[in-house]
Parts: sequence; C-alpha cells; structure tokens
Amino acid sequence: MAAGEAVGGGGGVIEYHTPQLHWLSLAEMHGTPTRRYPAGRRCVDPGCHARLSVLNPGPVCYACQKARRERERLRASASSGDAVTARTAPTPAPLPQRKPGPPMWAPQGTDGVTRAQVLEMLPLGVLVSGADIARTLGLSRSVVSKHVRNLGRDGHVVHAYAGRCGGYRRET
Repeated sequence: MAAGEAVGGGGGVIEYHTPQLHWLSLAEMHGTPTRRYPAGRRCVDPGCHARLSVLNPGPVCYACQKARRERERLRASASSGDAVTARTAPTPAPLPQRKPGPPMWAPQGTDGVTRAQVLEMLPLGVLVSGADIARTLGLSRSVVSKHVRNLGRDGHVVHAYAGRCGGYRRET
C-alpha cells in the first residue's frame, strides 16, 4: 500500500510512514572521515609497515606520529639548552673480540662420554633402562636418548620402548 491510500470502506485515510533508518559506520560514530582507502595502504614512514584504516587515515600511522612529536620536542629542548638532551643514549663501545682457540668449557651434558661407551651398556637382545645407563655413566636421560638416536643414525639397530617398563634394546 502506498502512503495516503484509503484503507477499508470507512472513508477515513490512514497514512503509513516508514522512517528512514540510517546506520552509522564505526568511523562515523567516532567522528572520523568516511573516506575509503585502497587495500594495502601503509604508513609512509621509512621502516614502518603499519596498515592504515579509516580510523587511522594517515599518511603516517599513530605510532610514527607520536615518535615524530617526541623527536621534535627533544630537538626543541636541545636548541634551548635544556637538560632533556641527556636522555639520548650514547653509542655503546664495541665489545672486545675473543681470540679463537680451544673452547672455554666442554659441551654440556656429555662429560666426555662417547657413543661407544653407551653401546657397551646395551648388550644384544637385553632391555636396559635409560635411567640405569644414565646413572652408570653419570649423564642425564635426555643425553642418553640423544646418544642412542645417534647410534641409530650410525647404523646400529636400537629399539626404544616408552613407559615405566621401557628402555632400549639393541638388535643385531
């Protein structure tokens, strides 16, 4: 029915008014312009890769604007002779270079134990706990597992079993 049409036979005119709803975008709610930028628009400050949006129209992102204001404040205070310039960090002195030579300490975890010693602890066909090997050789269980894994890479067949009754078993 159109507005102003008569409804029914009573002769009275009933008018229907539909209010026009205007949905505000997020940008309009915040009072920022509703310009649409092309996809992928980024901050023009060198080294900054922030994406710009309707809420951050740019051409420079808010973080770069804040950094620029801080630089301008420091520059202005430096020209007036203020003590704020002492906040800028001096360039650190280069670290002294160590002369090449033998390592200062042995690699952690191995304590001079070789794979051959771990291989001696694994007789053929016998299930041996990793904790027992570690206790005997004075290693941690993780170092023992790394030695066993390297034994497998060297061509030895060592099966690992997980769990409370697990361990390592060497096959032929």
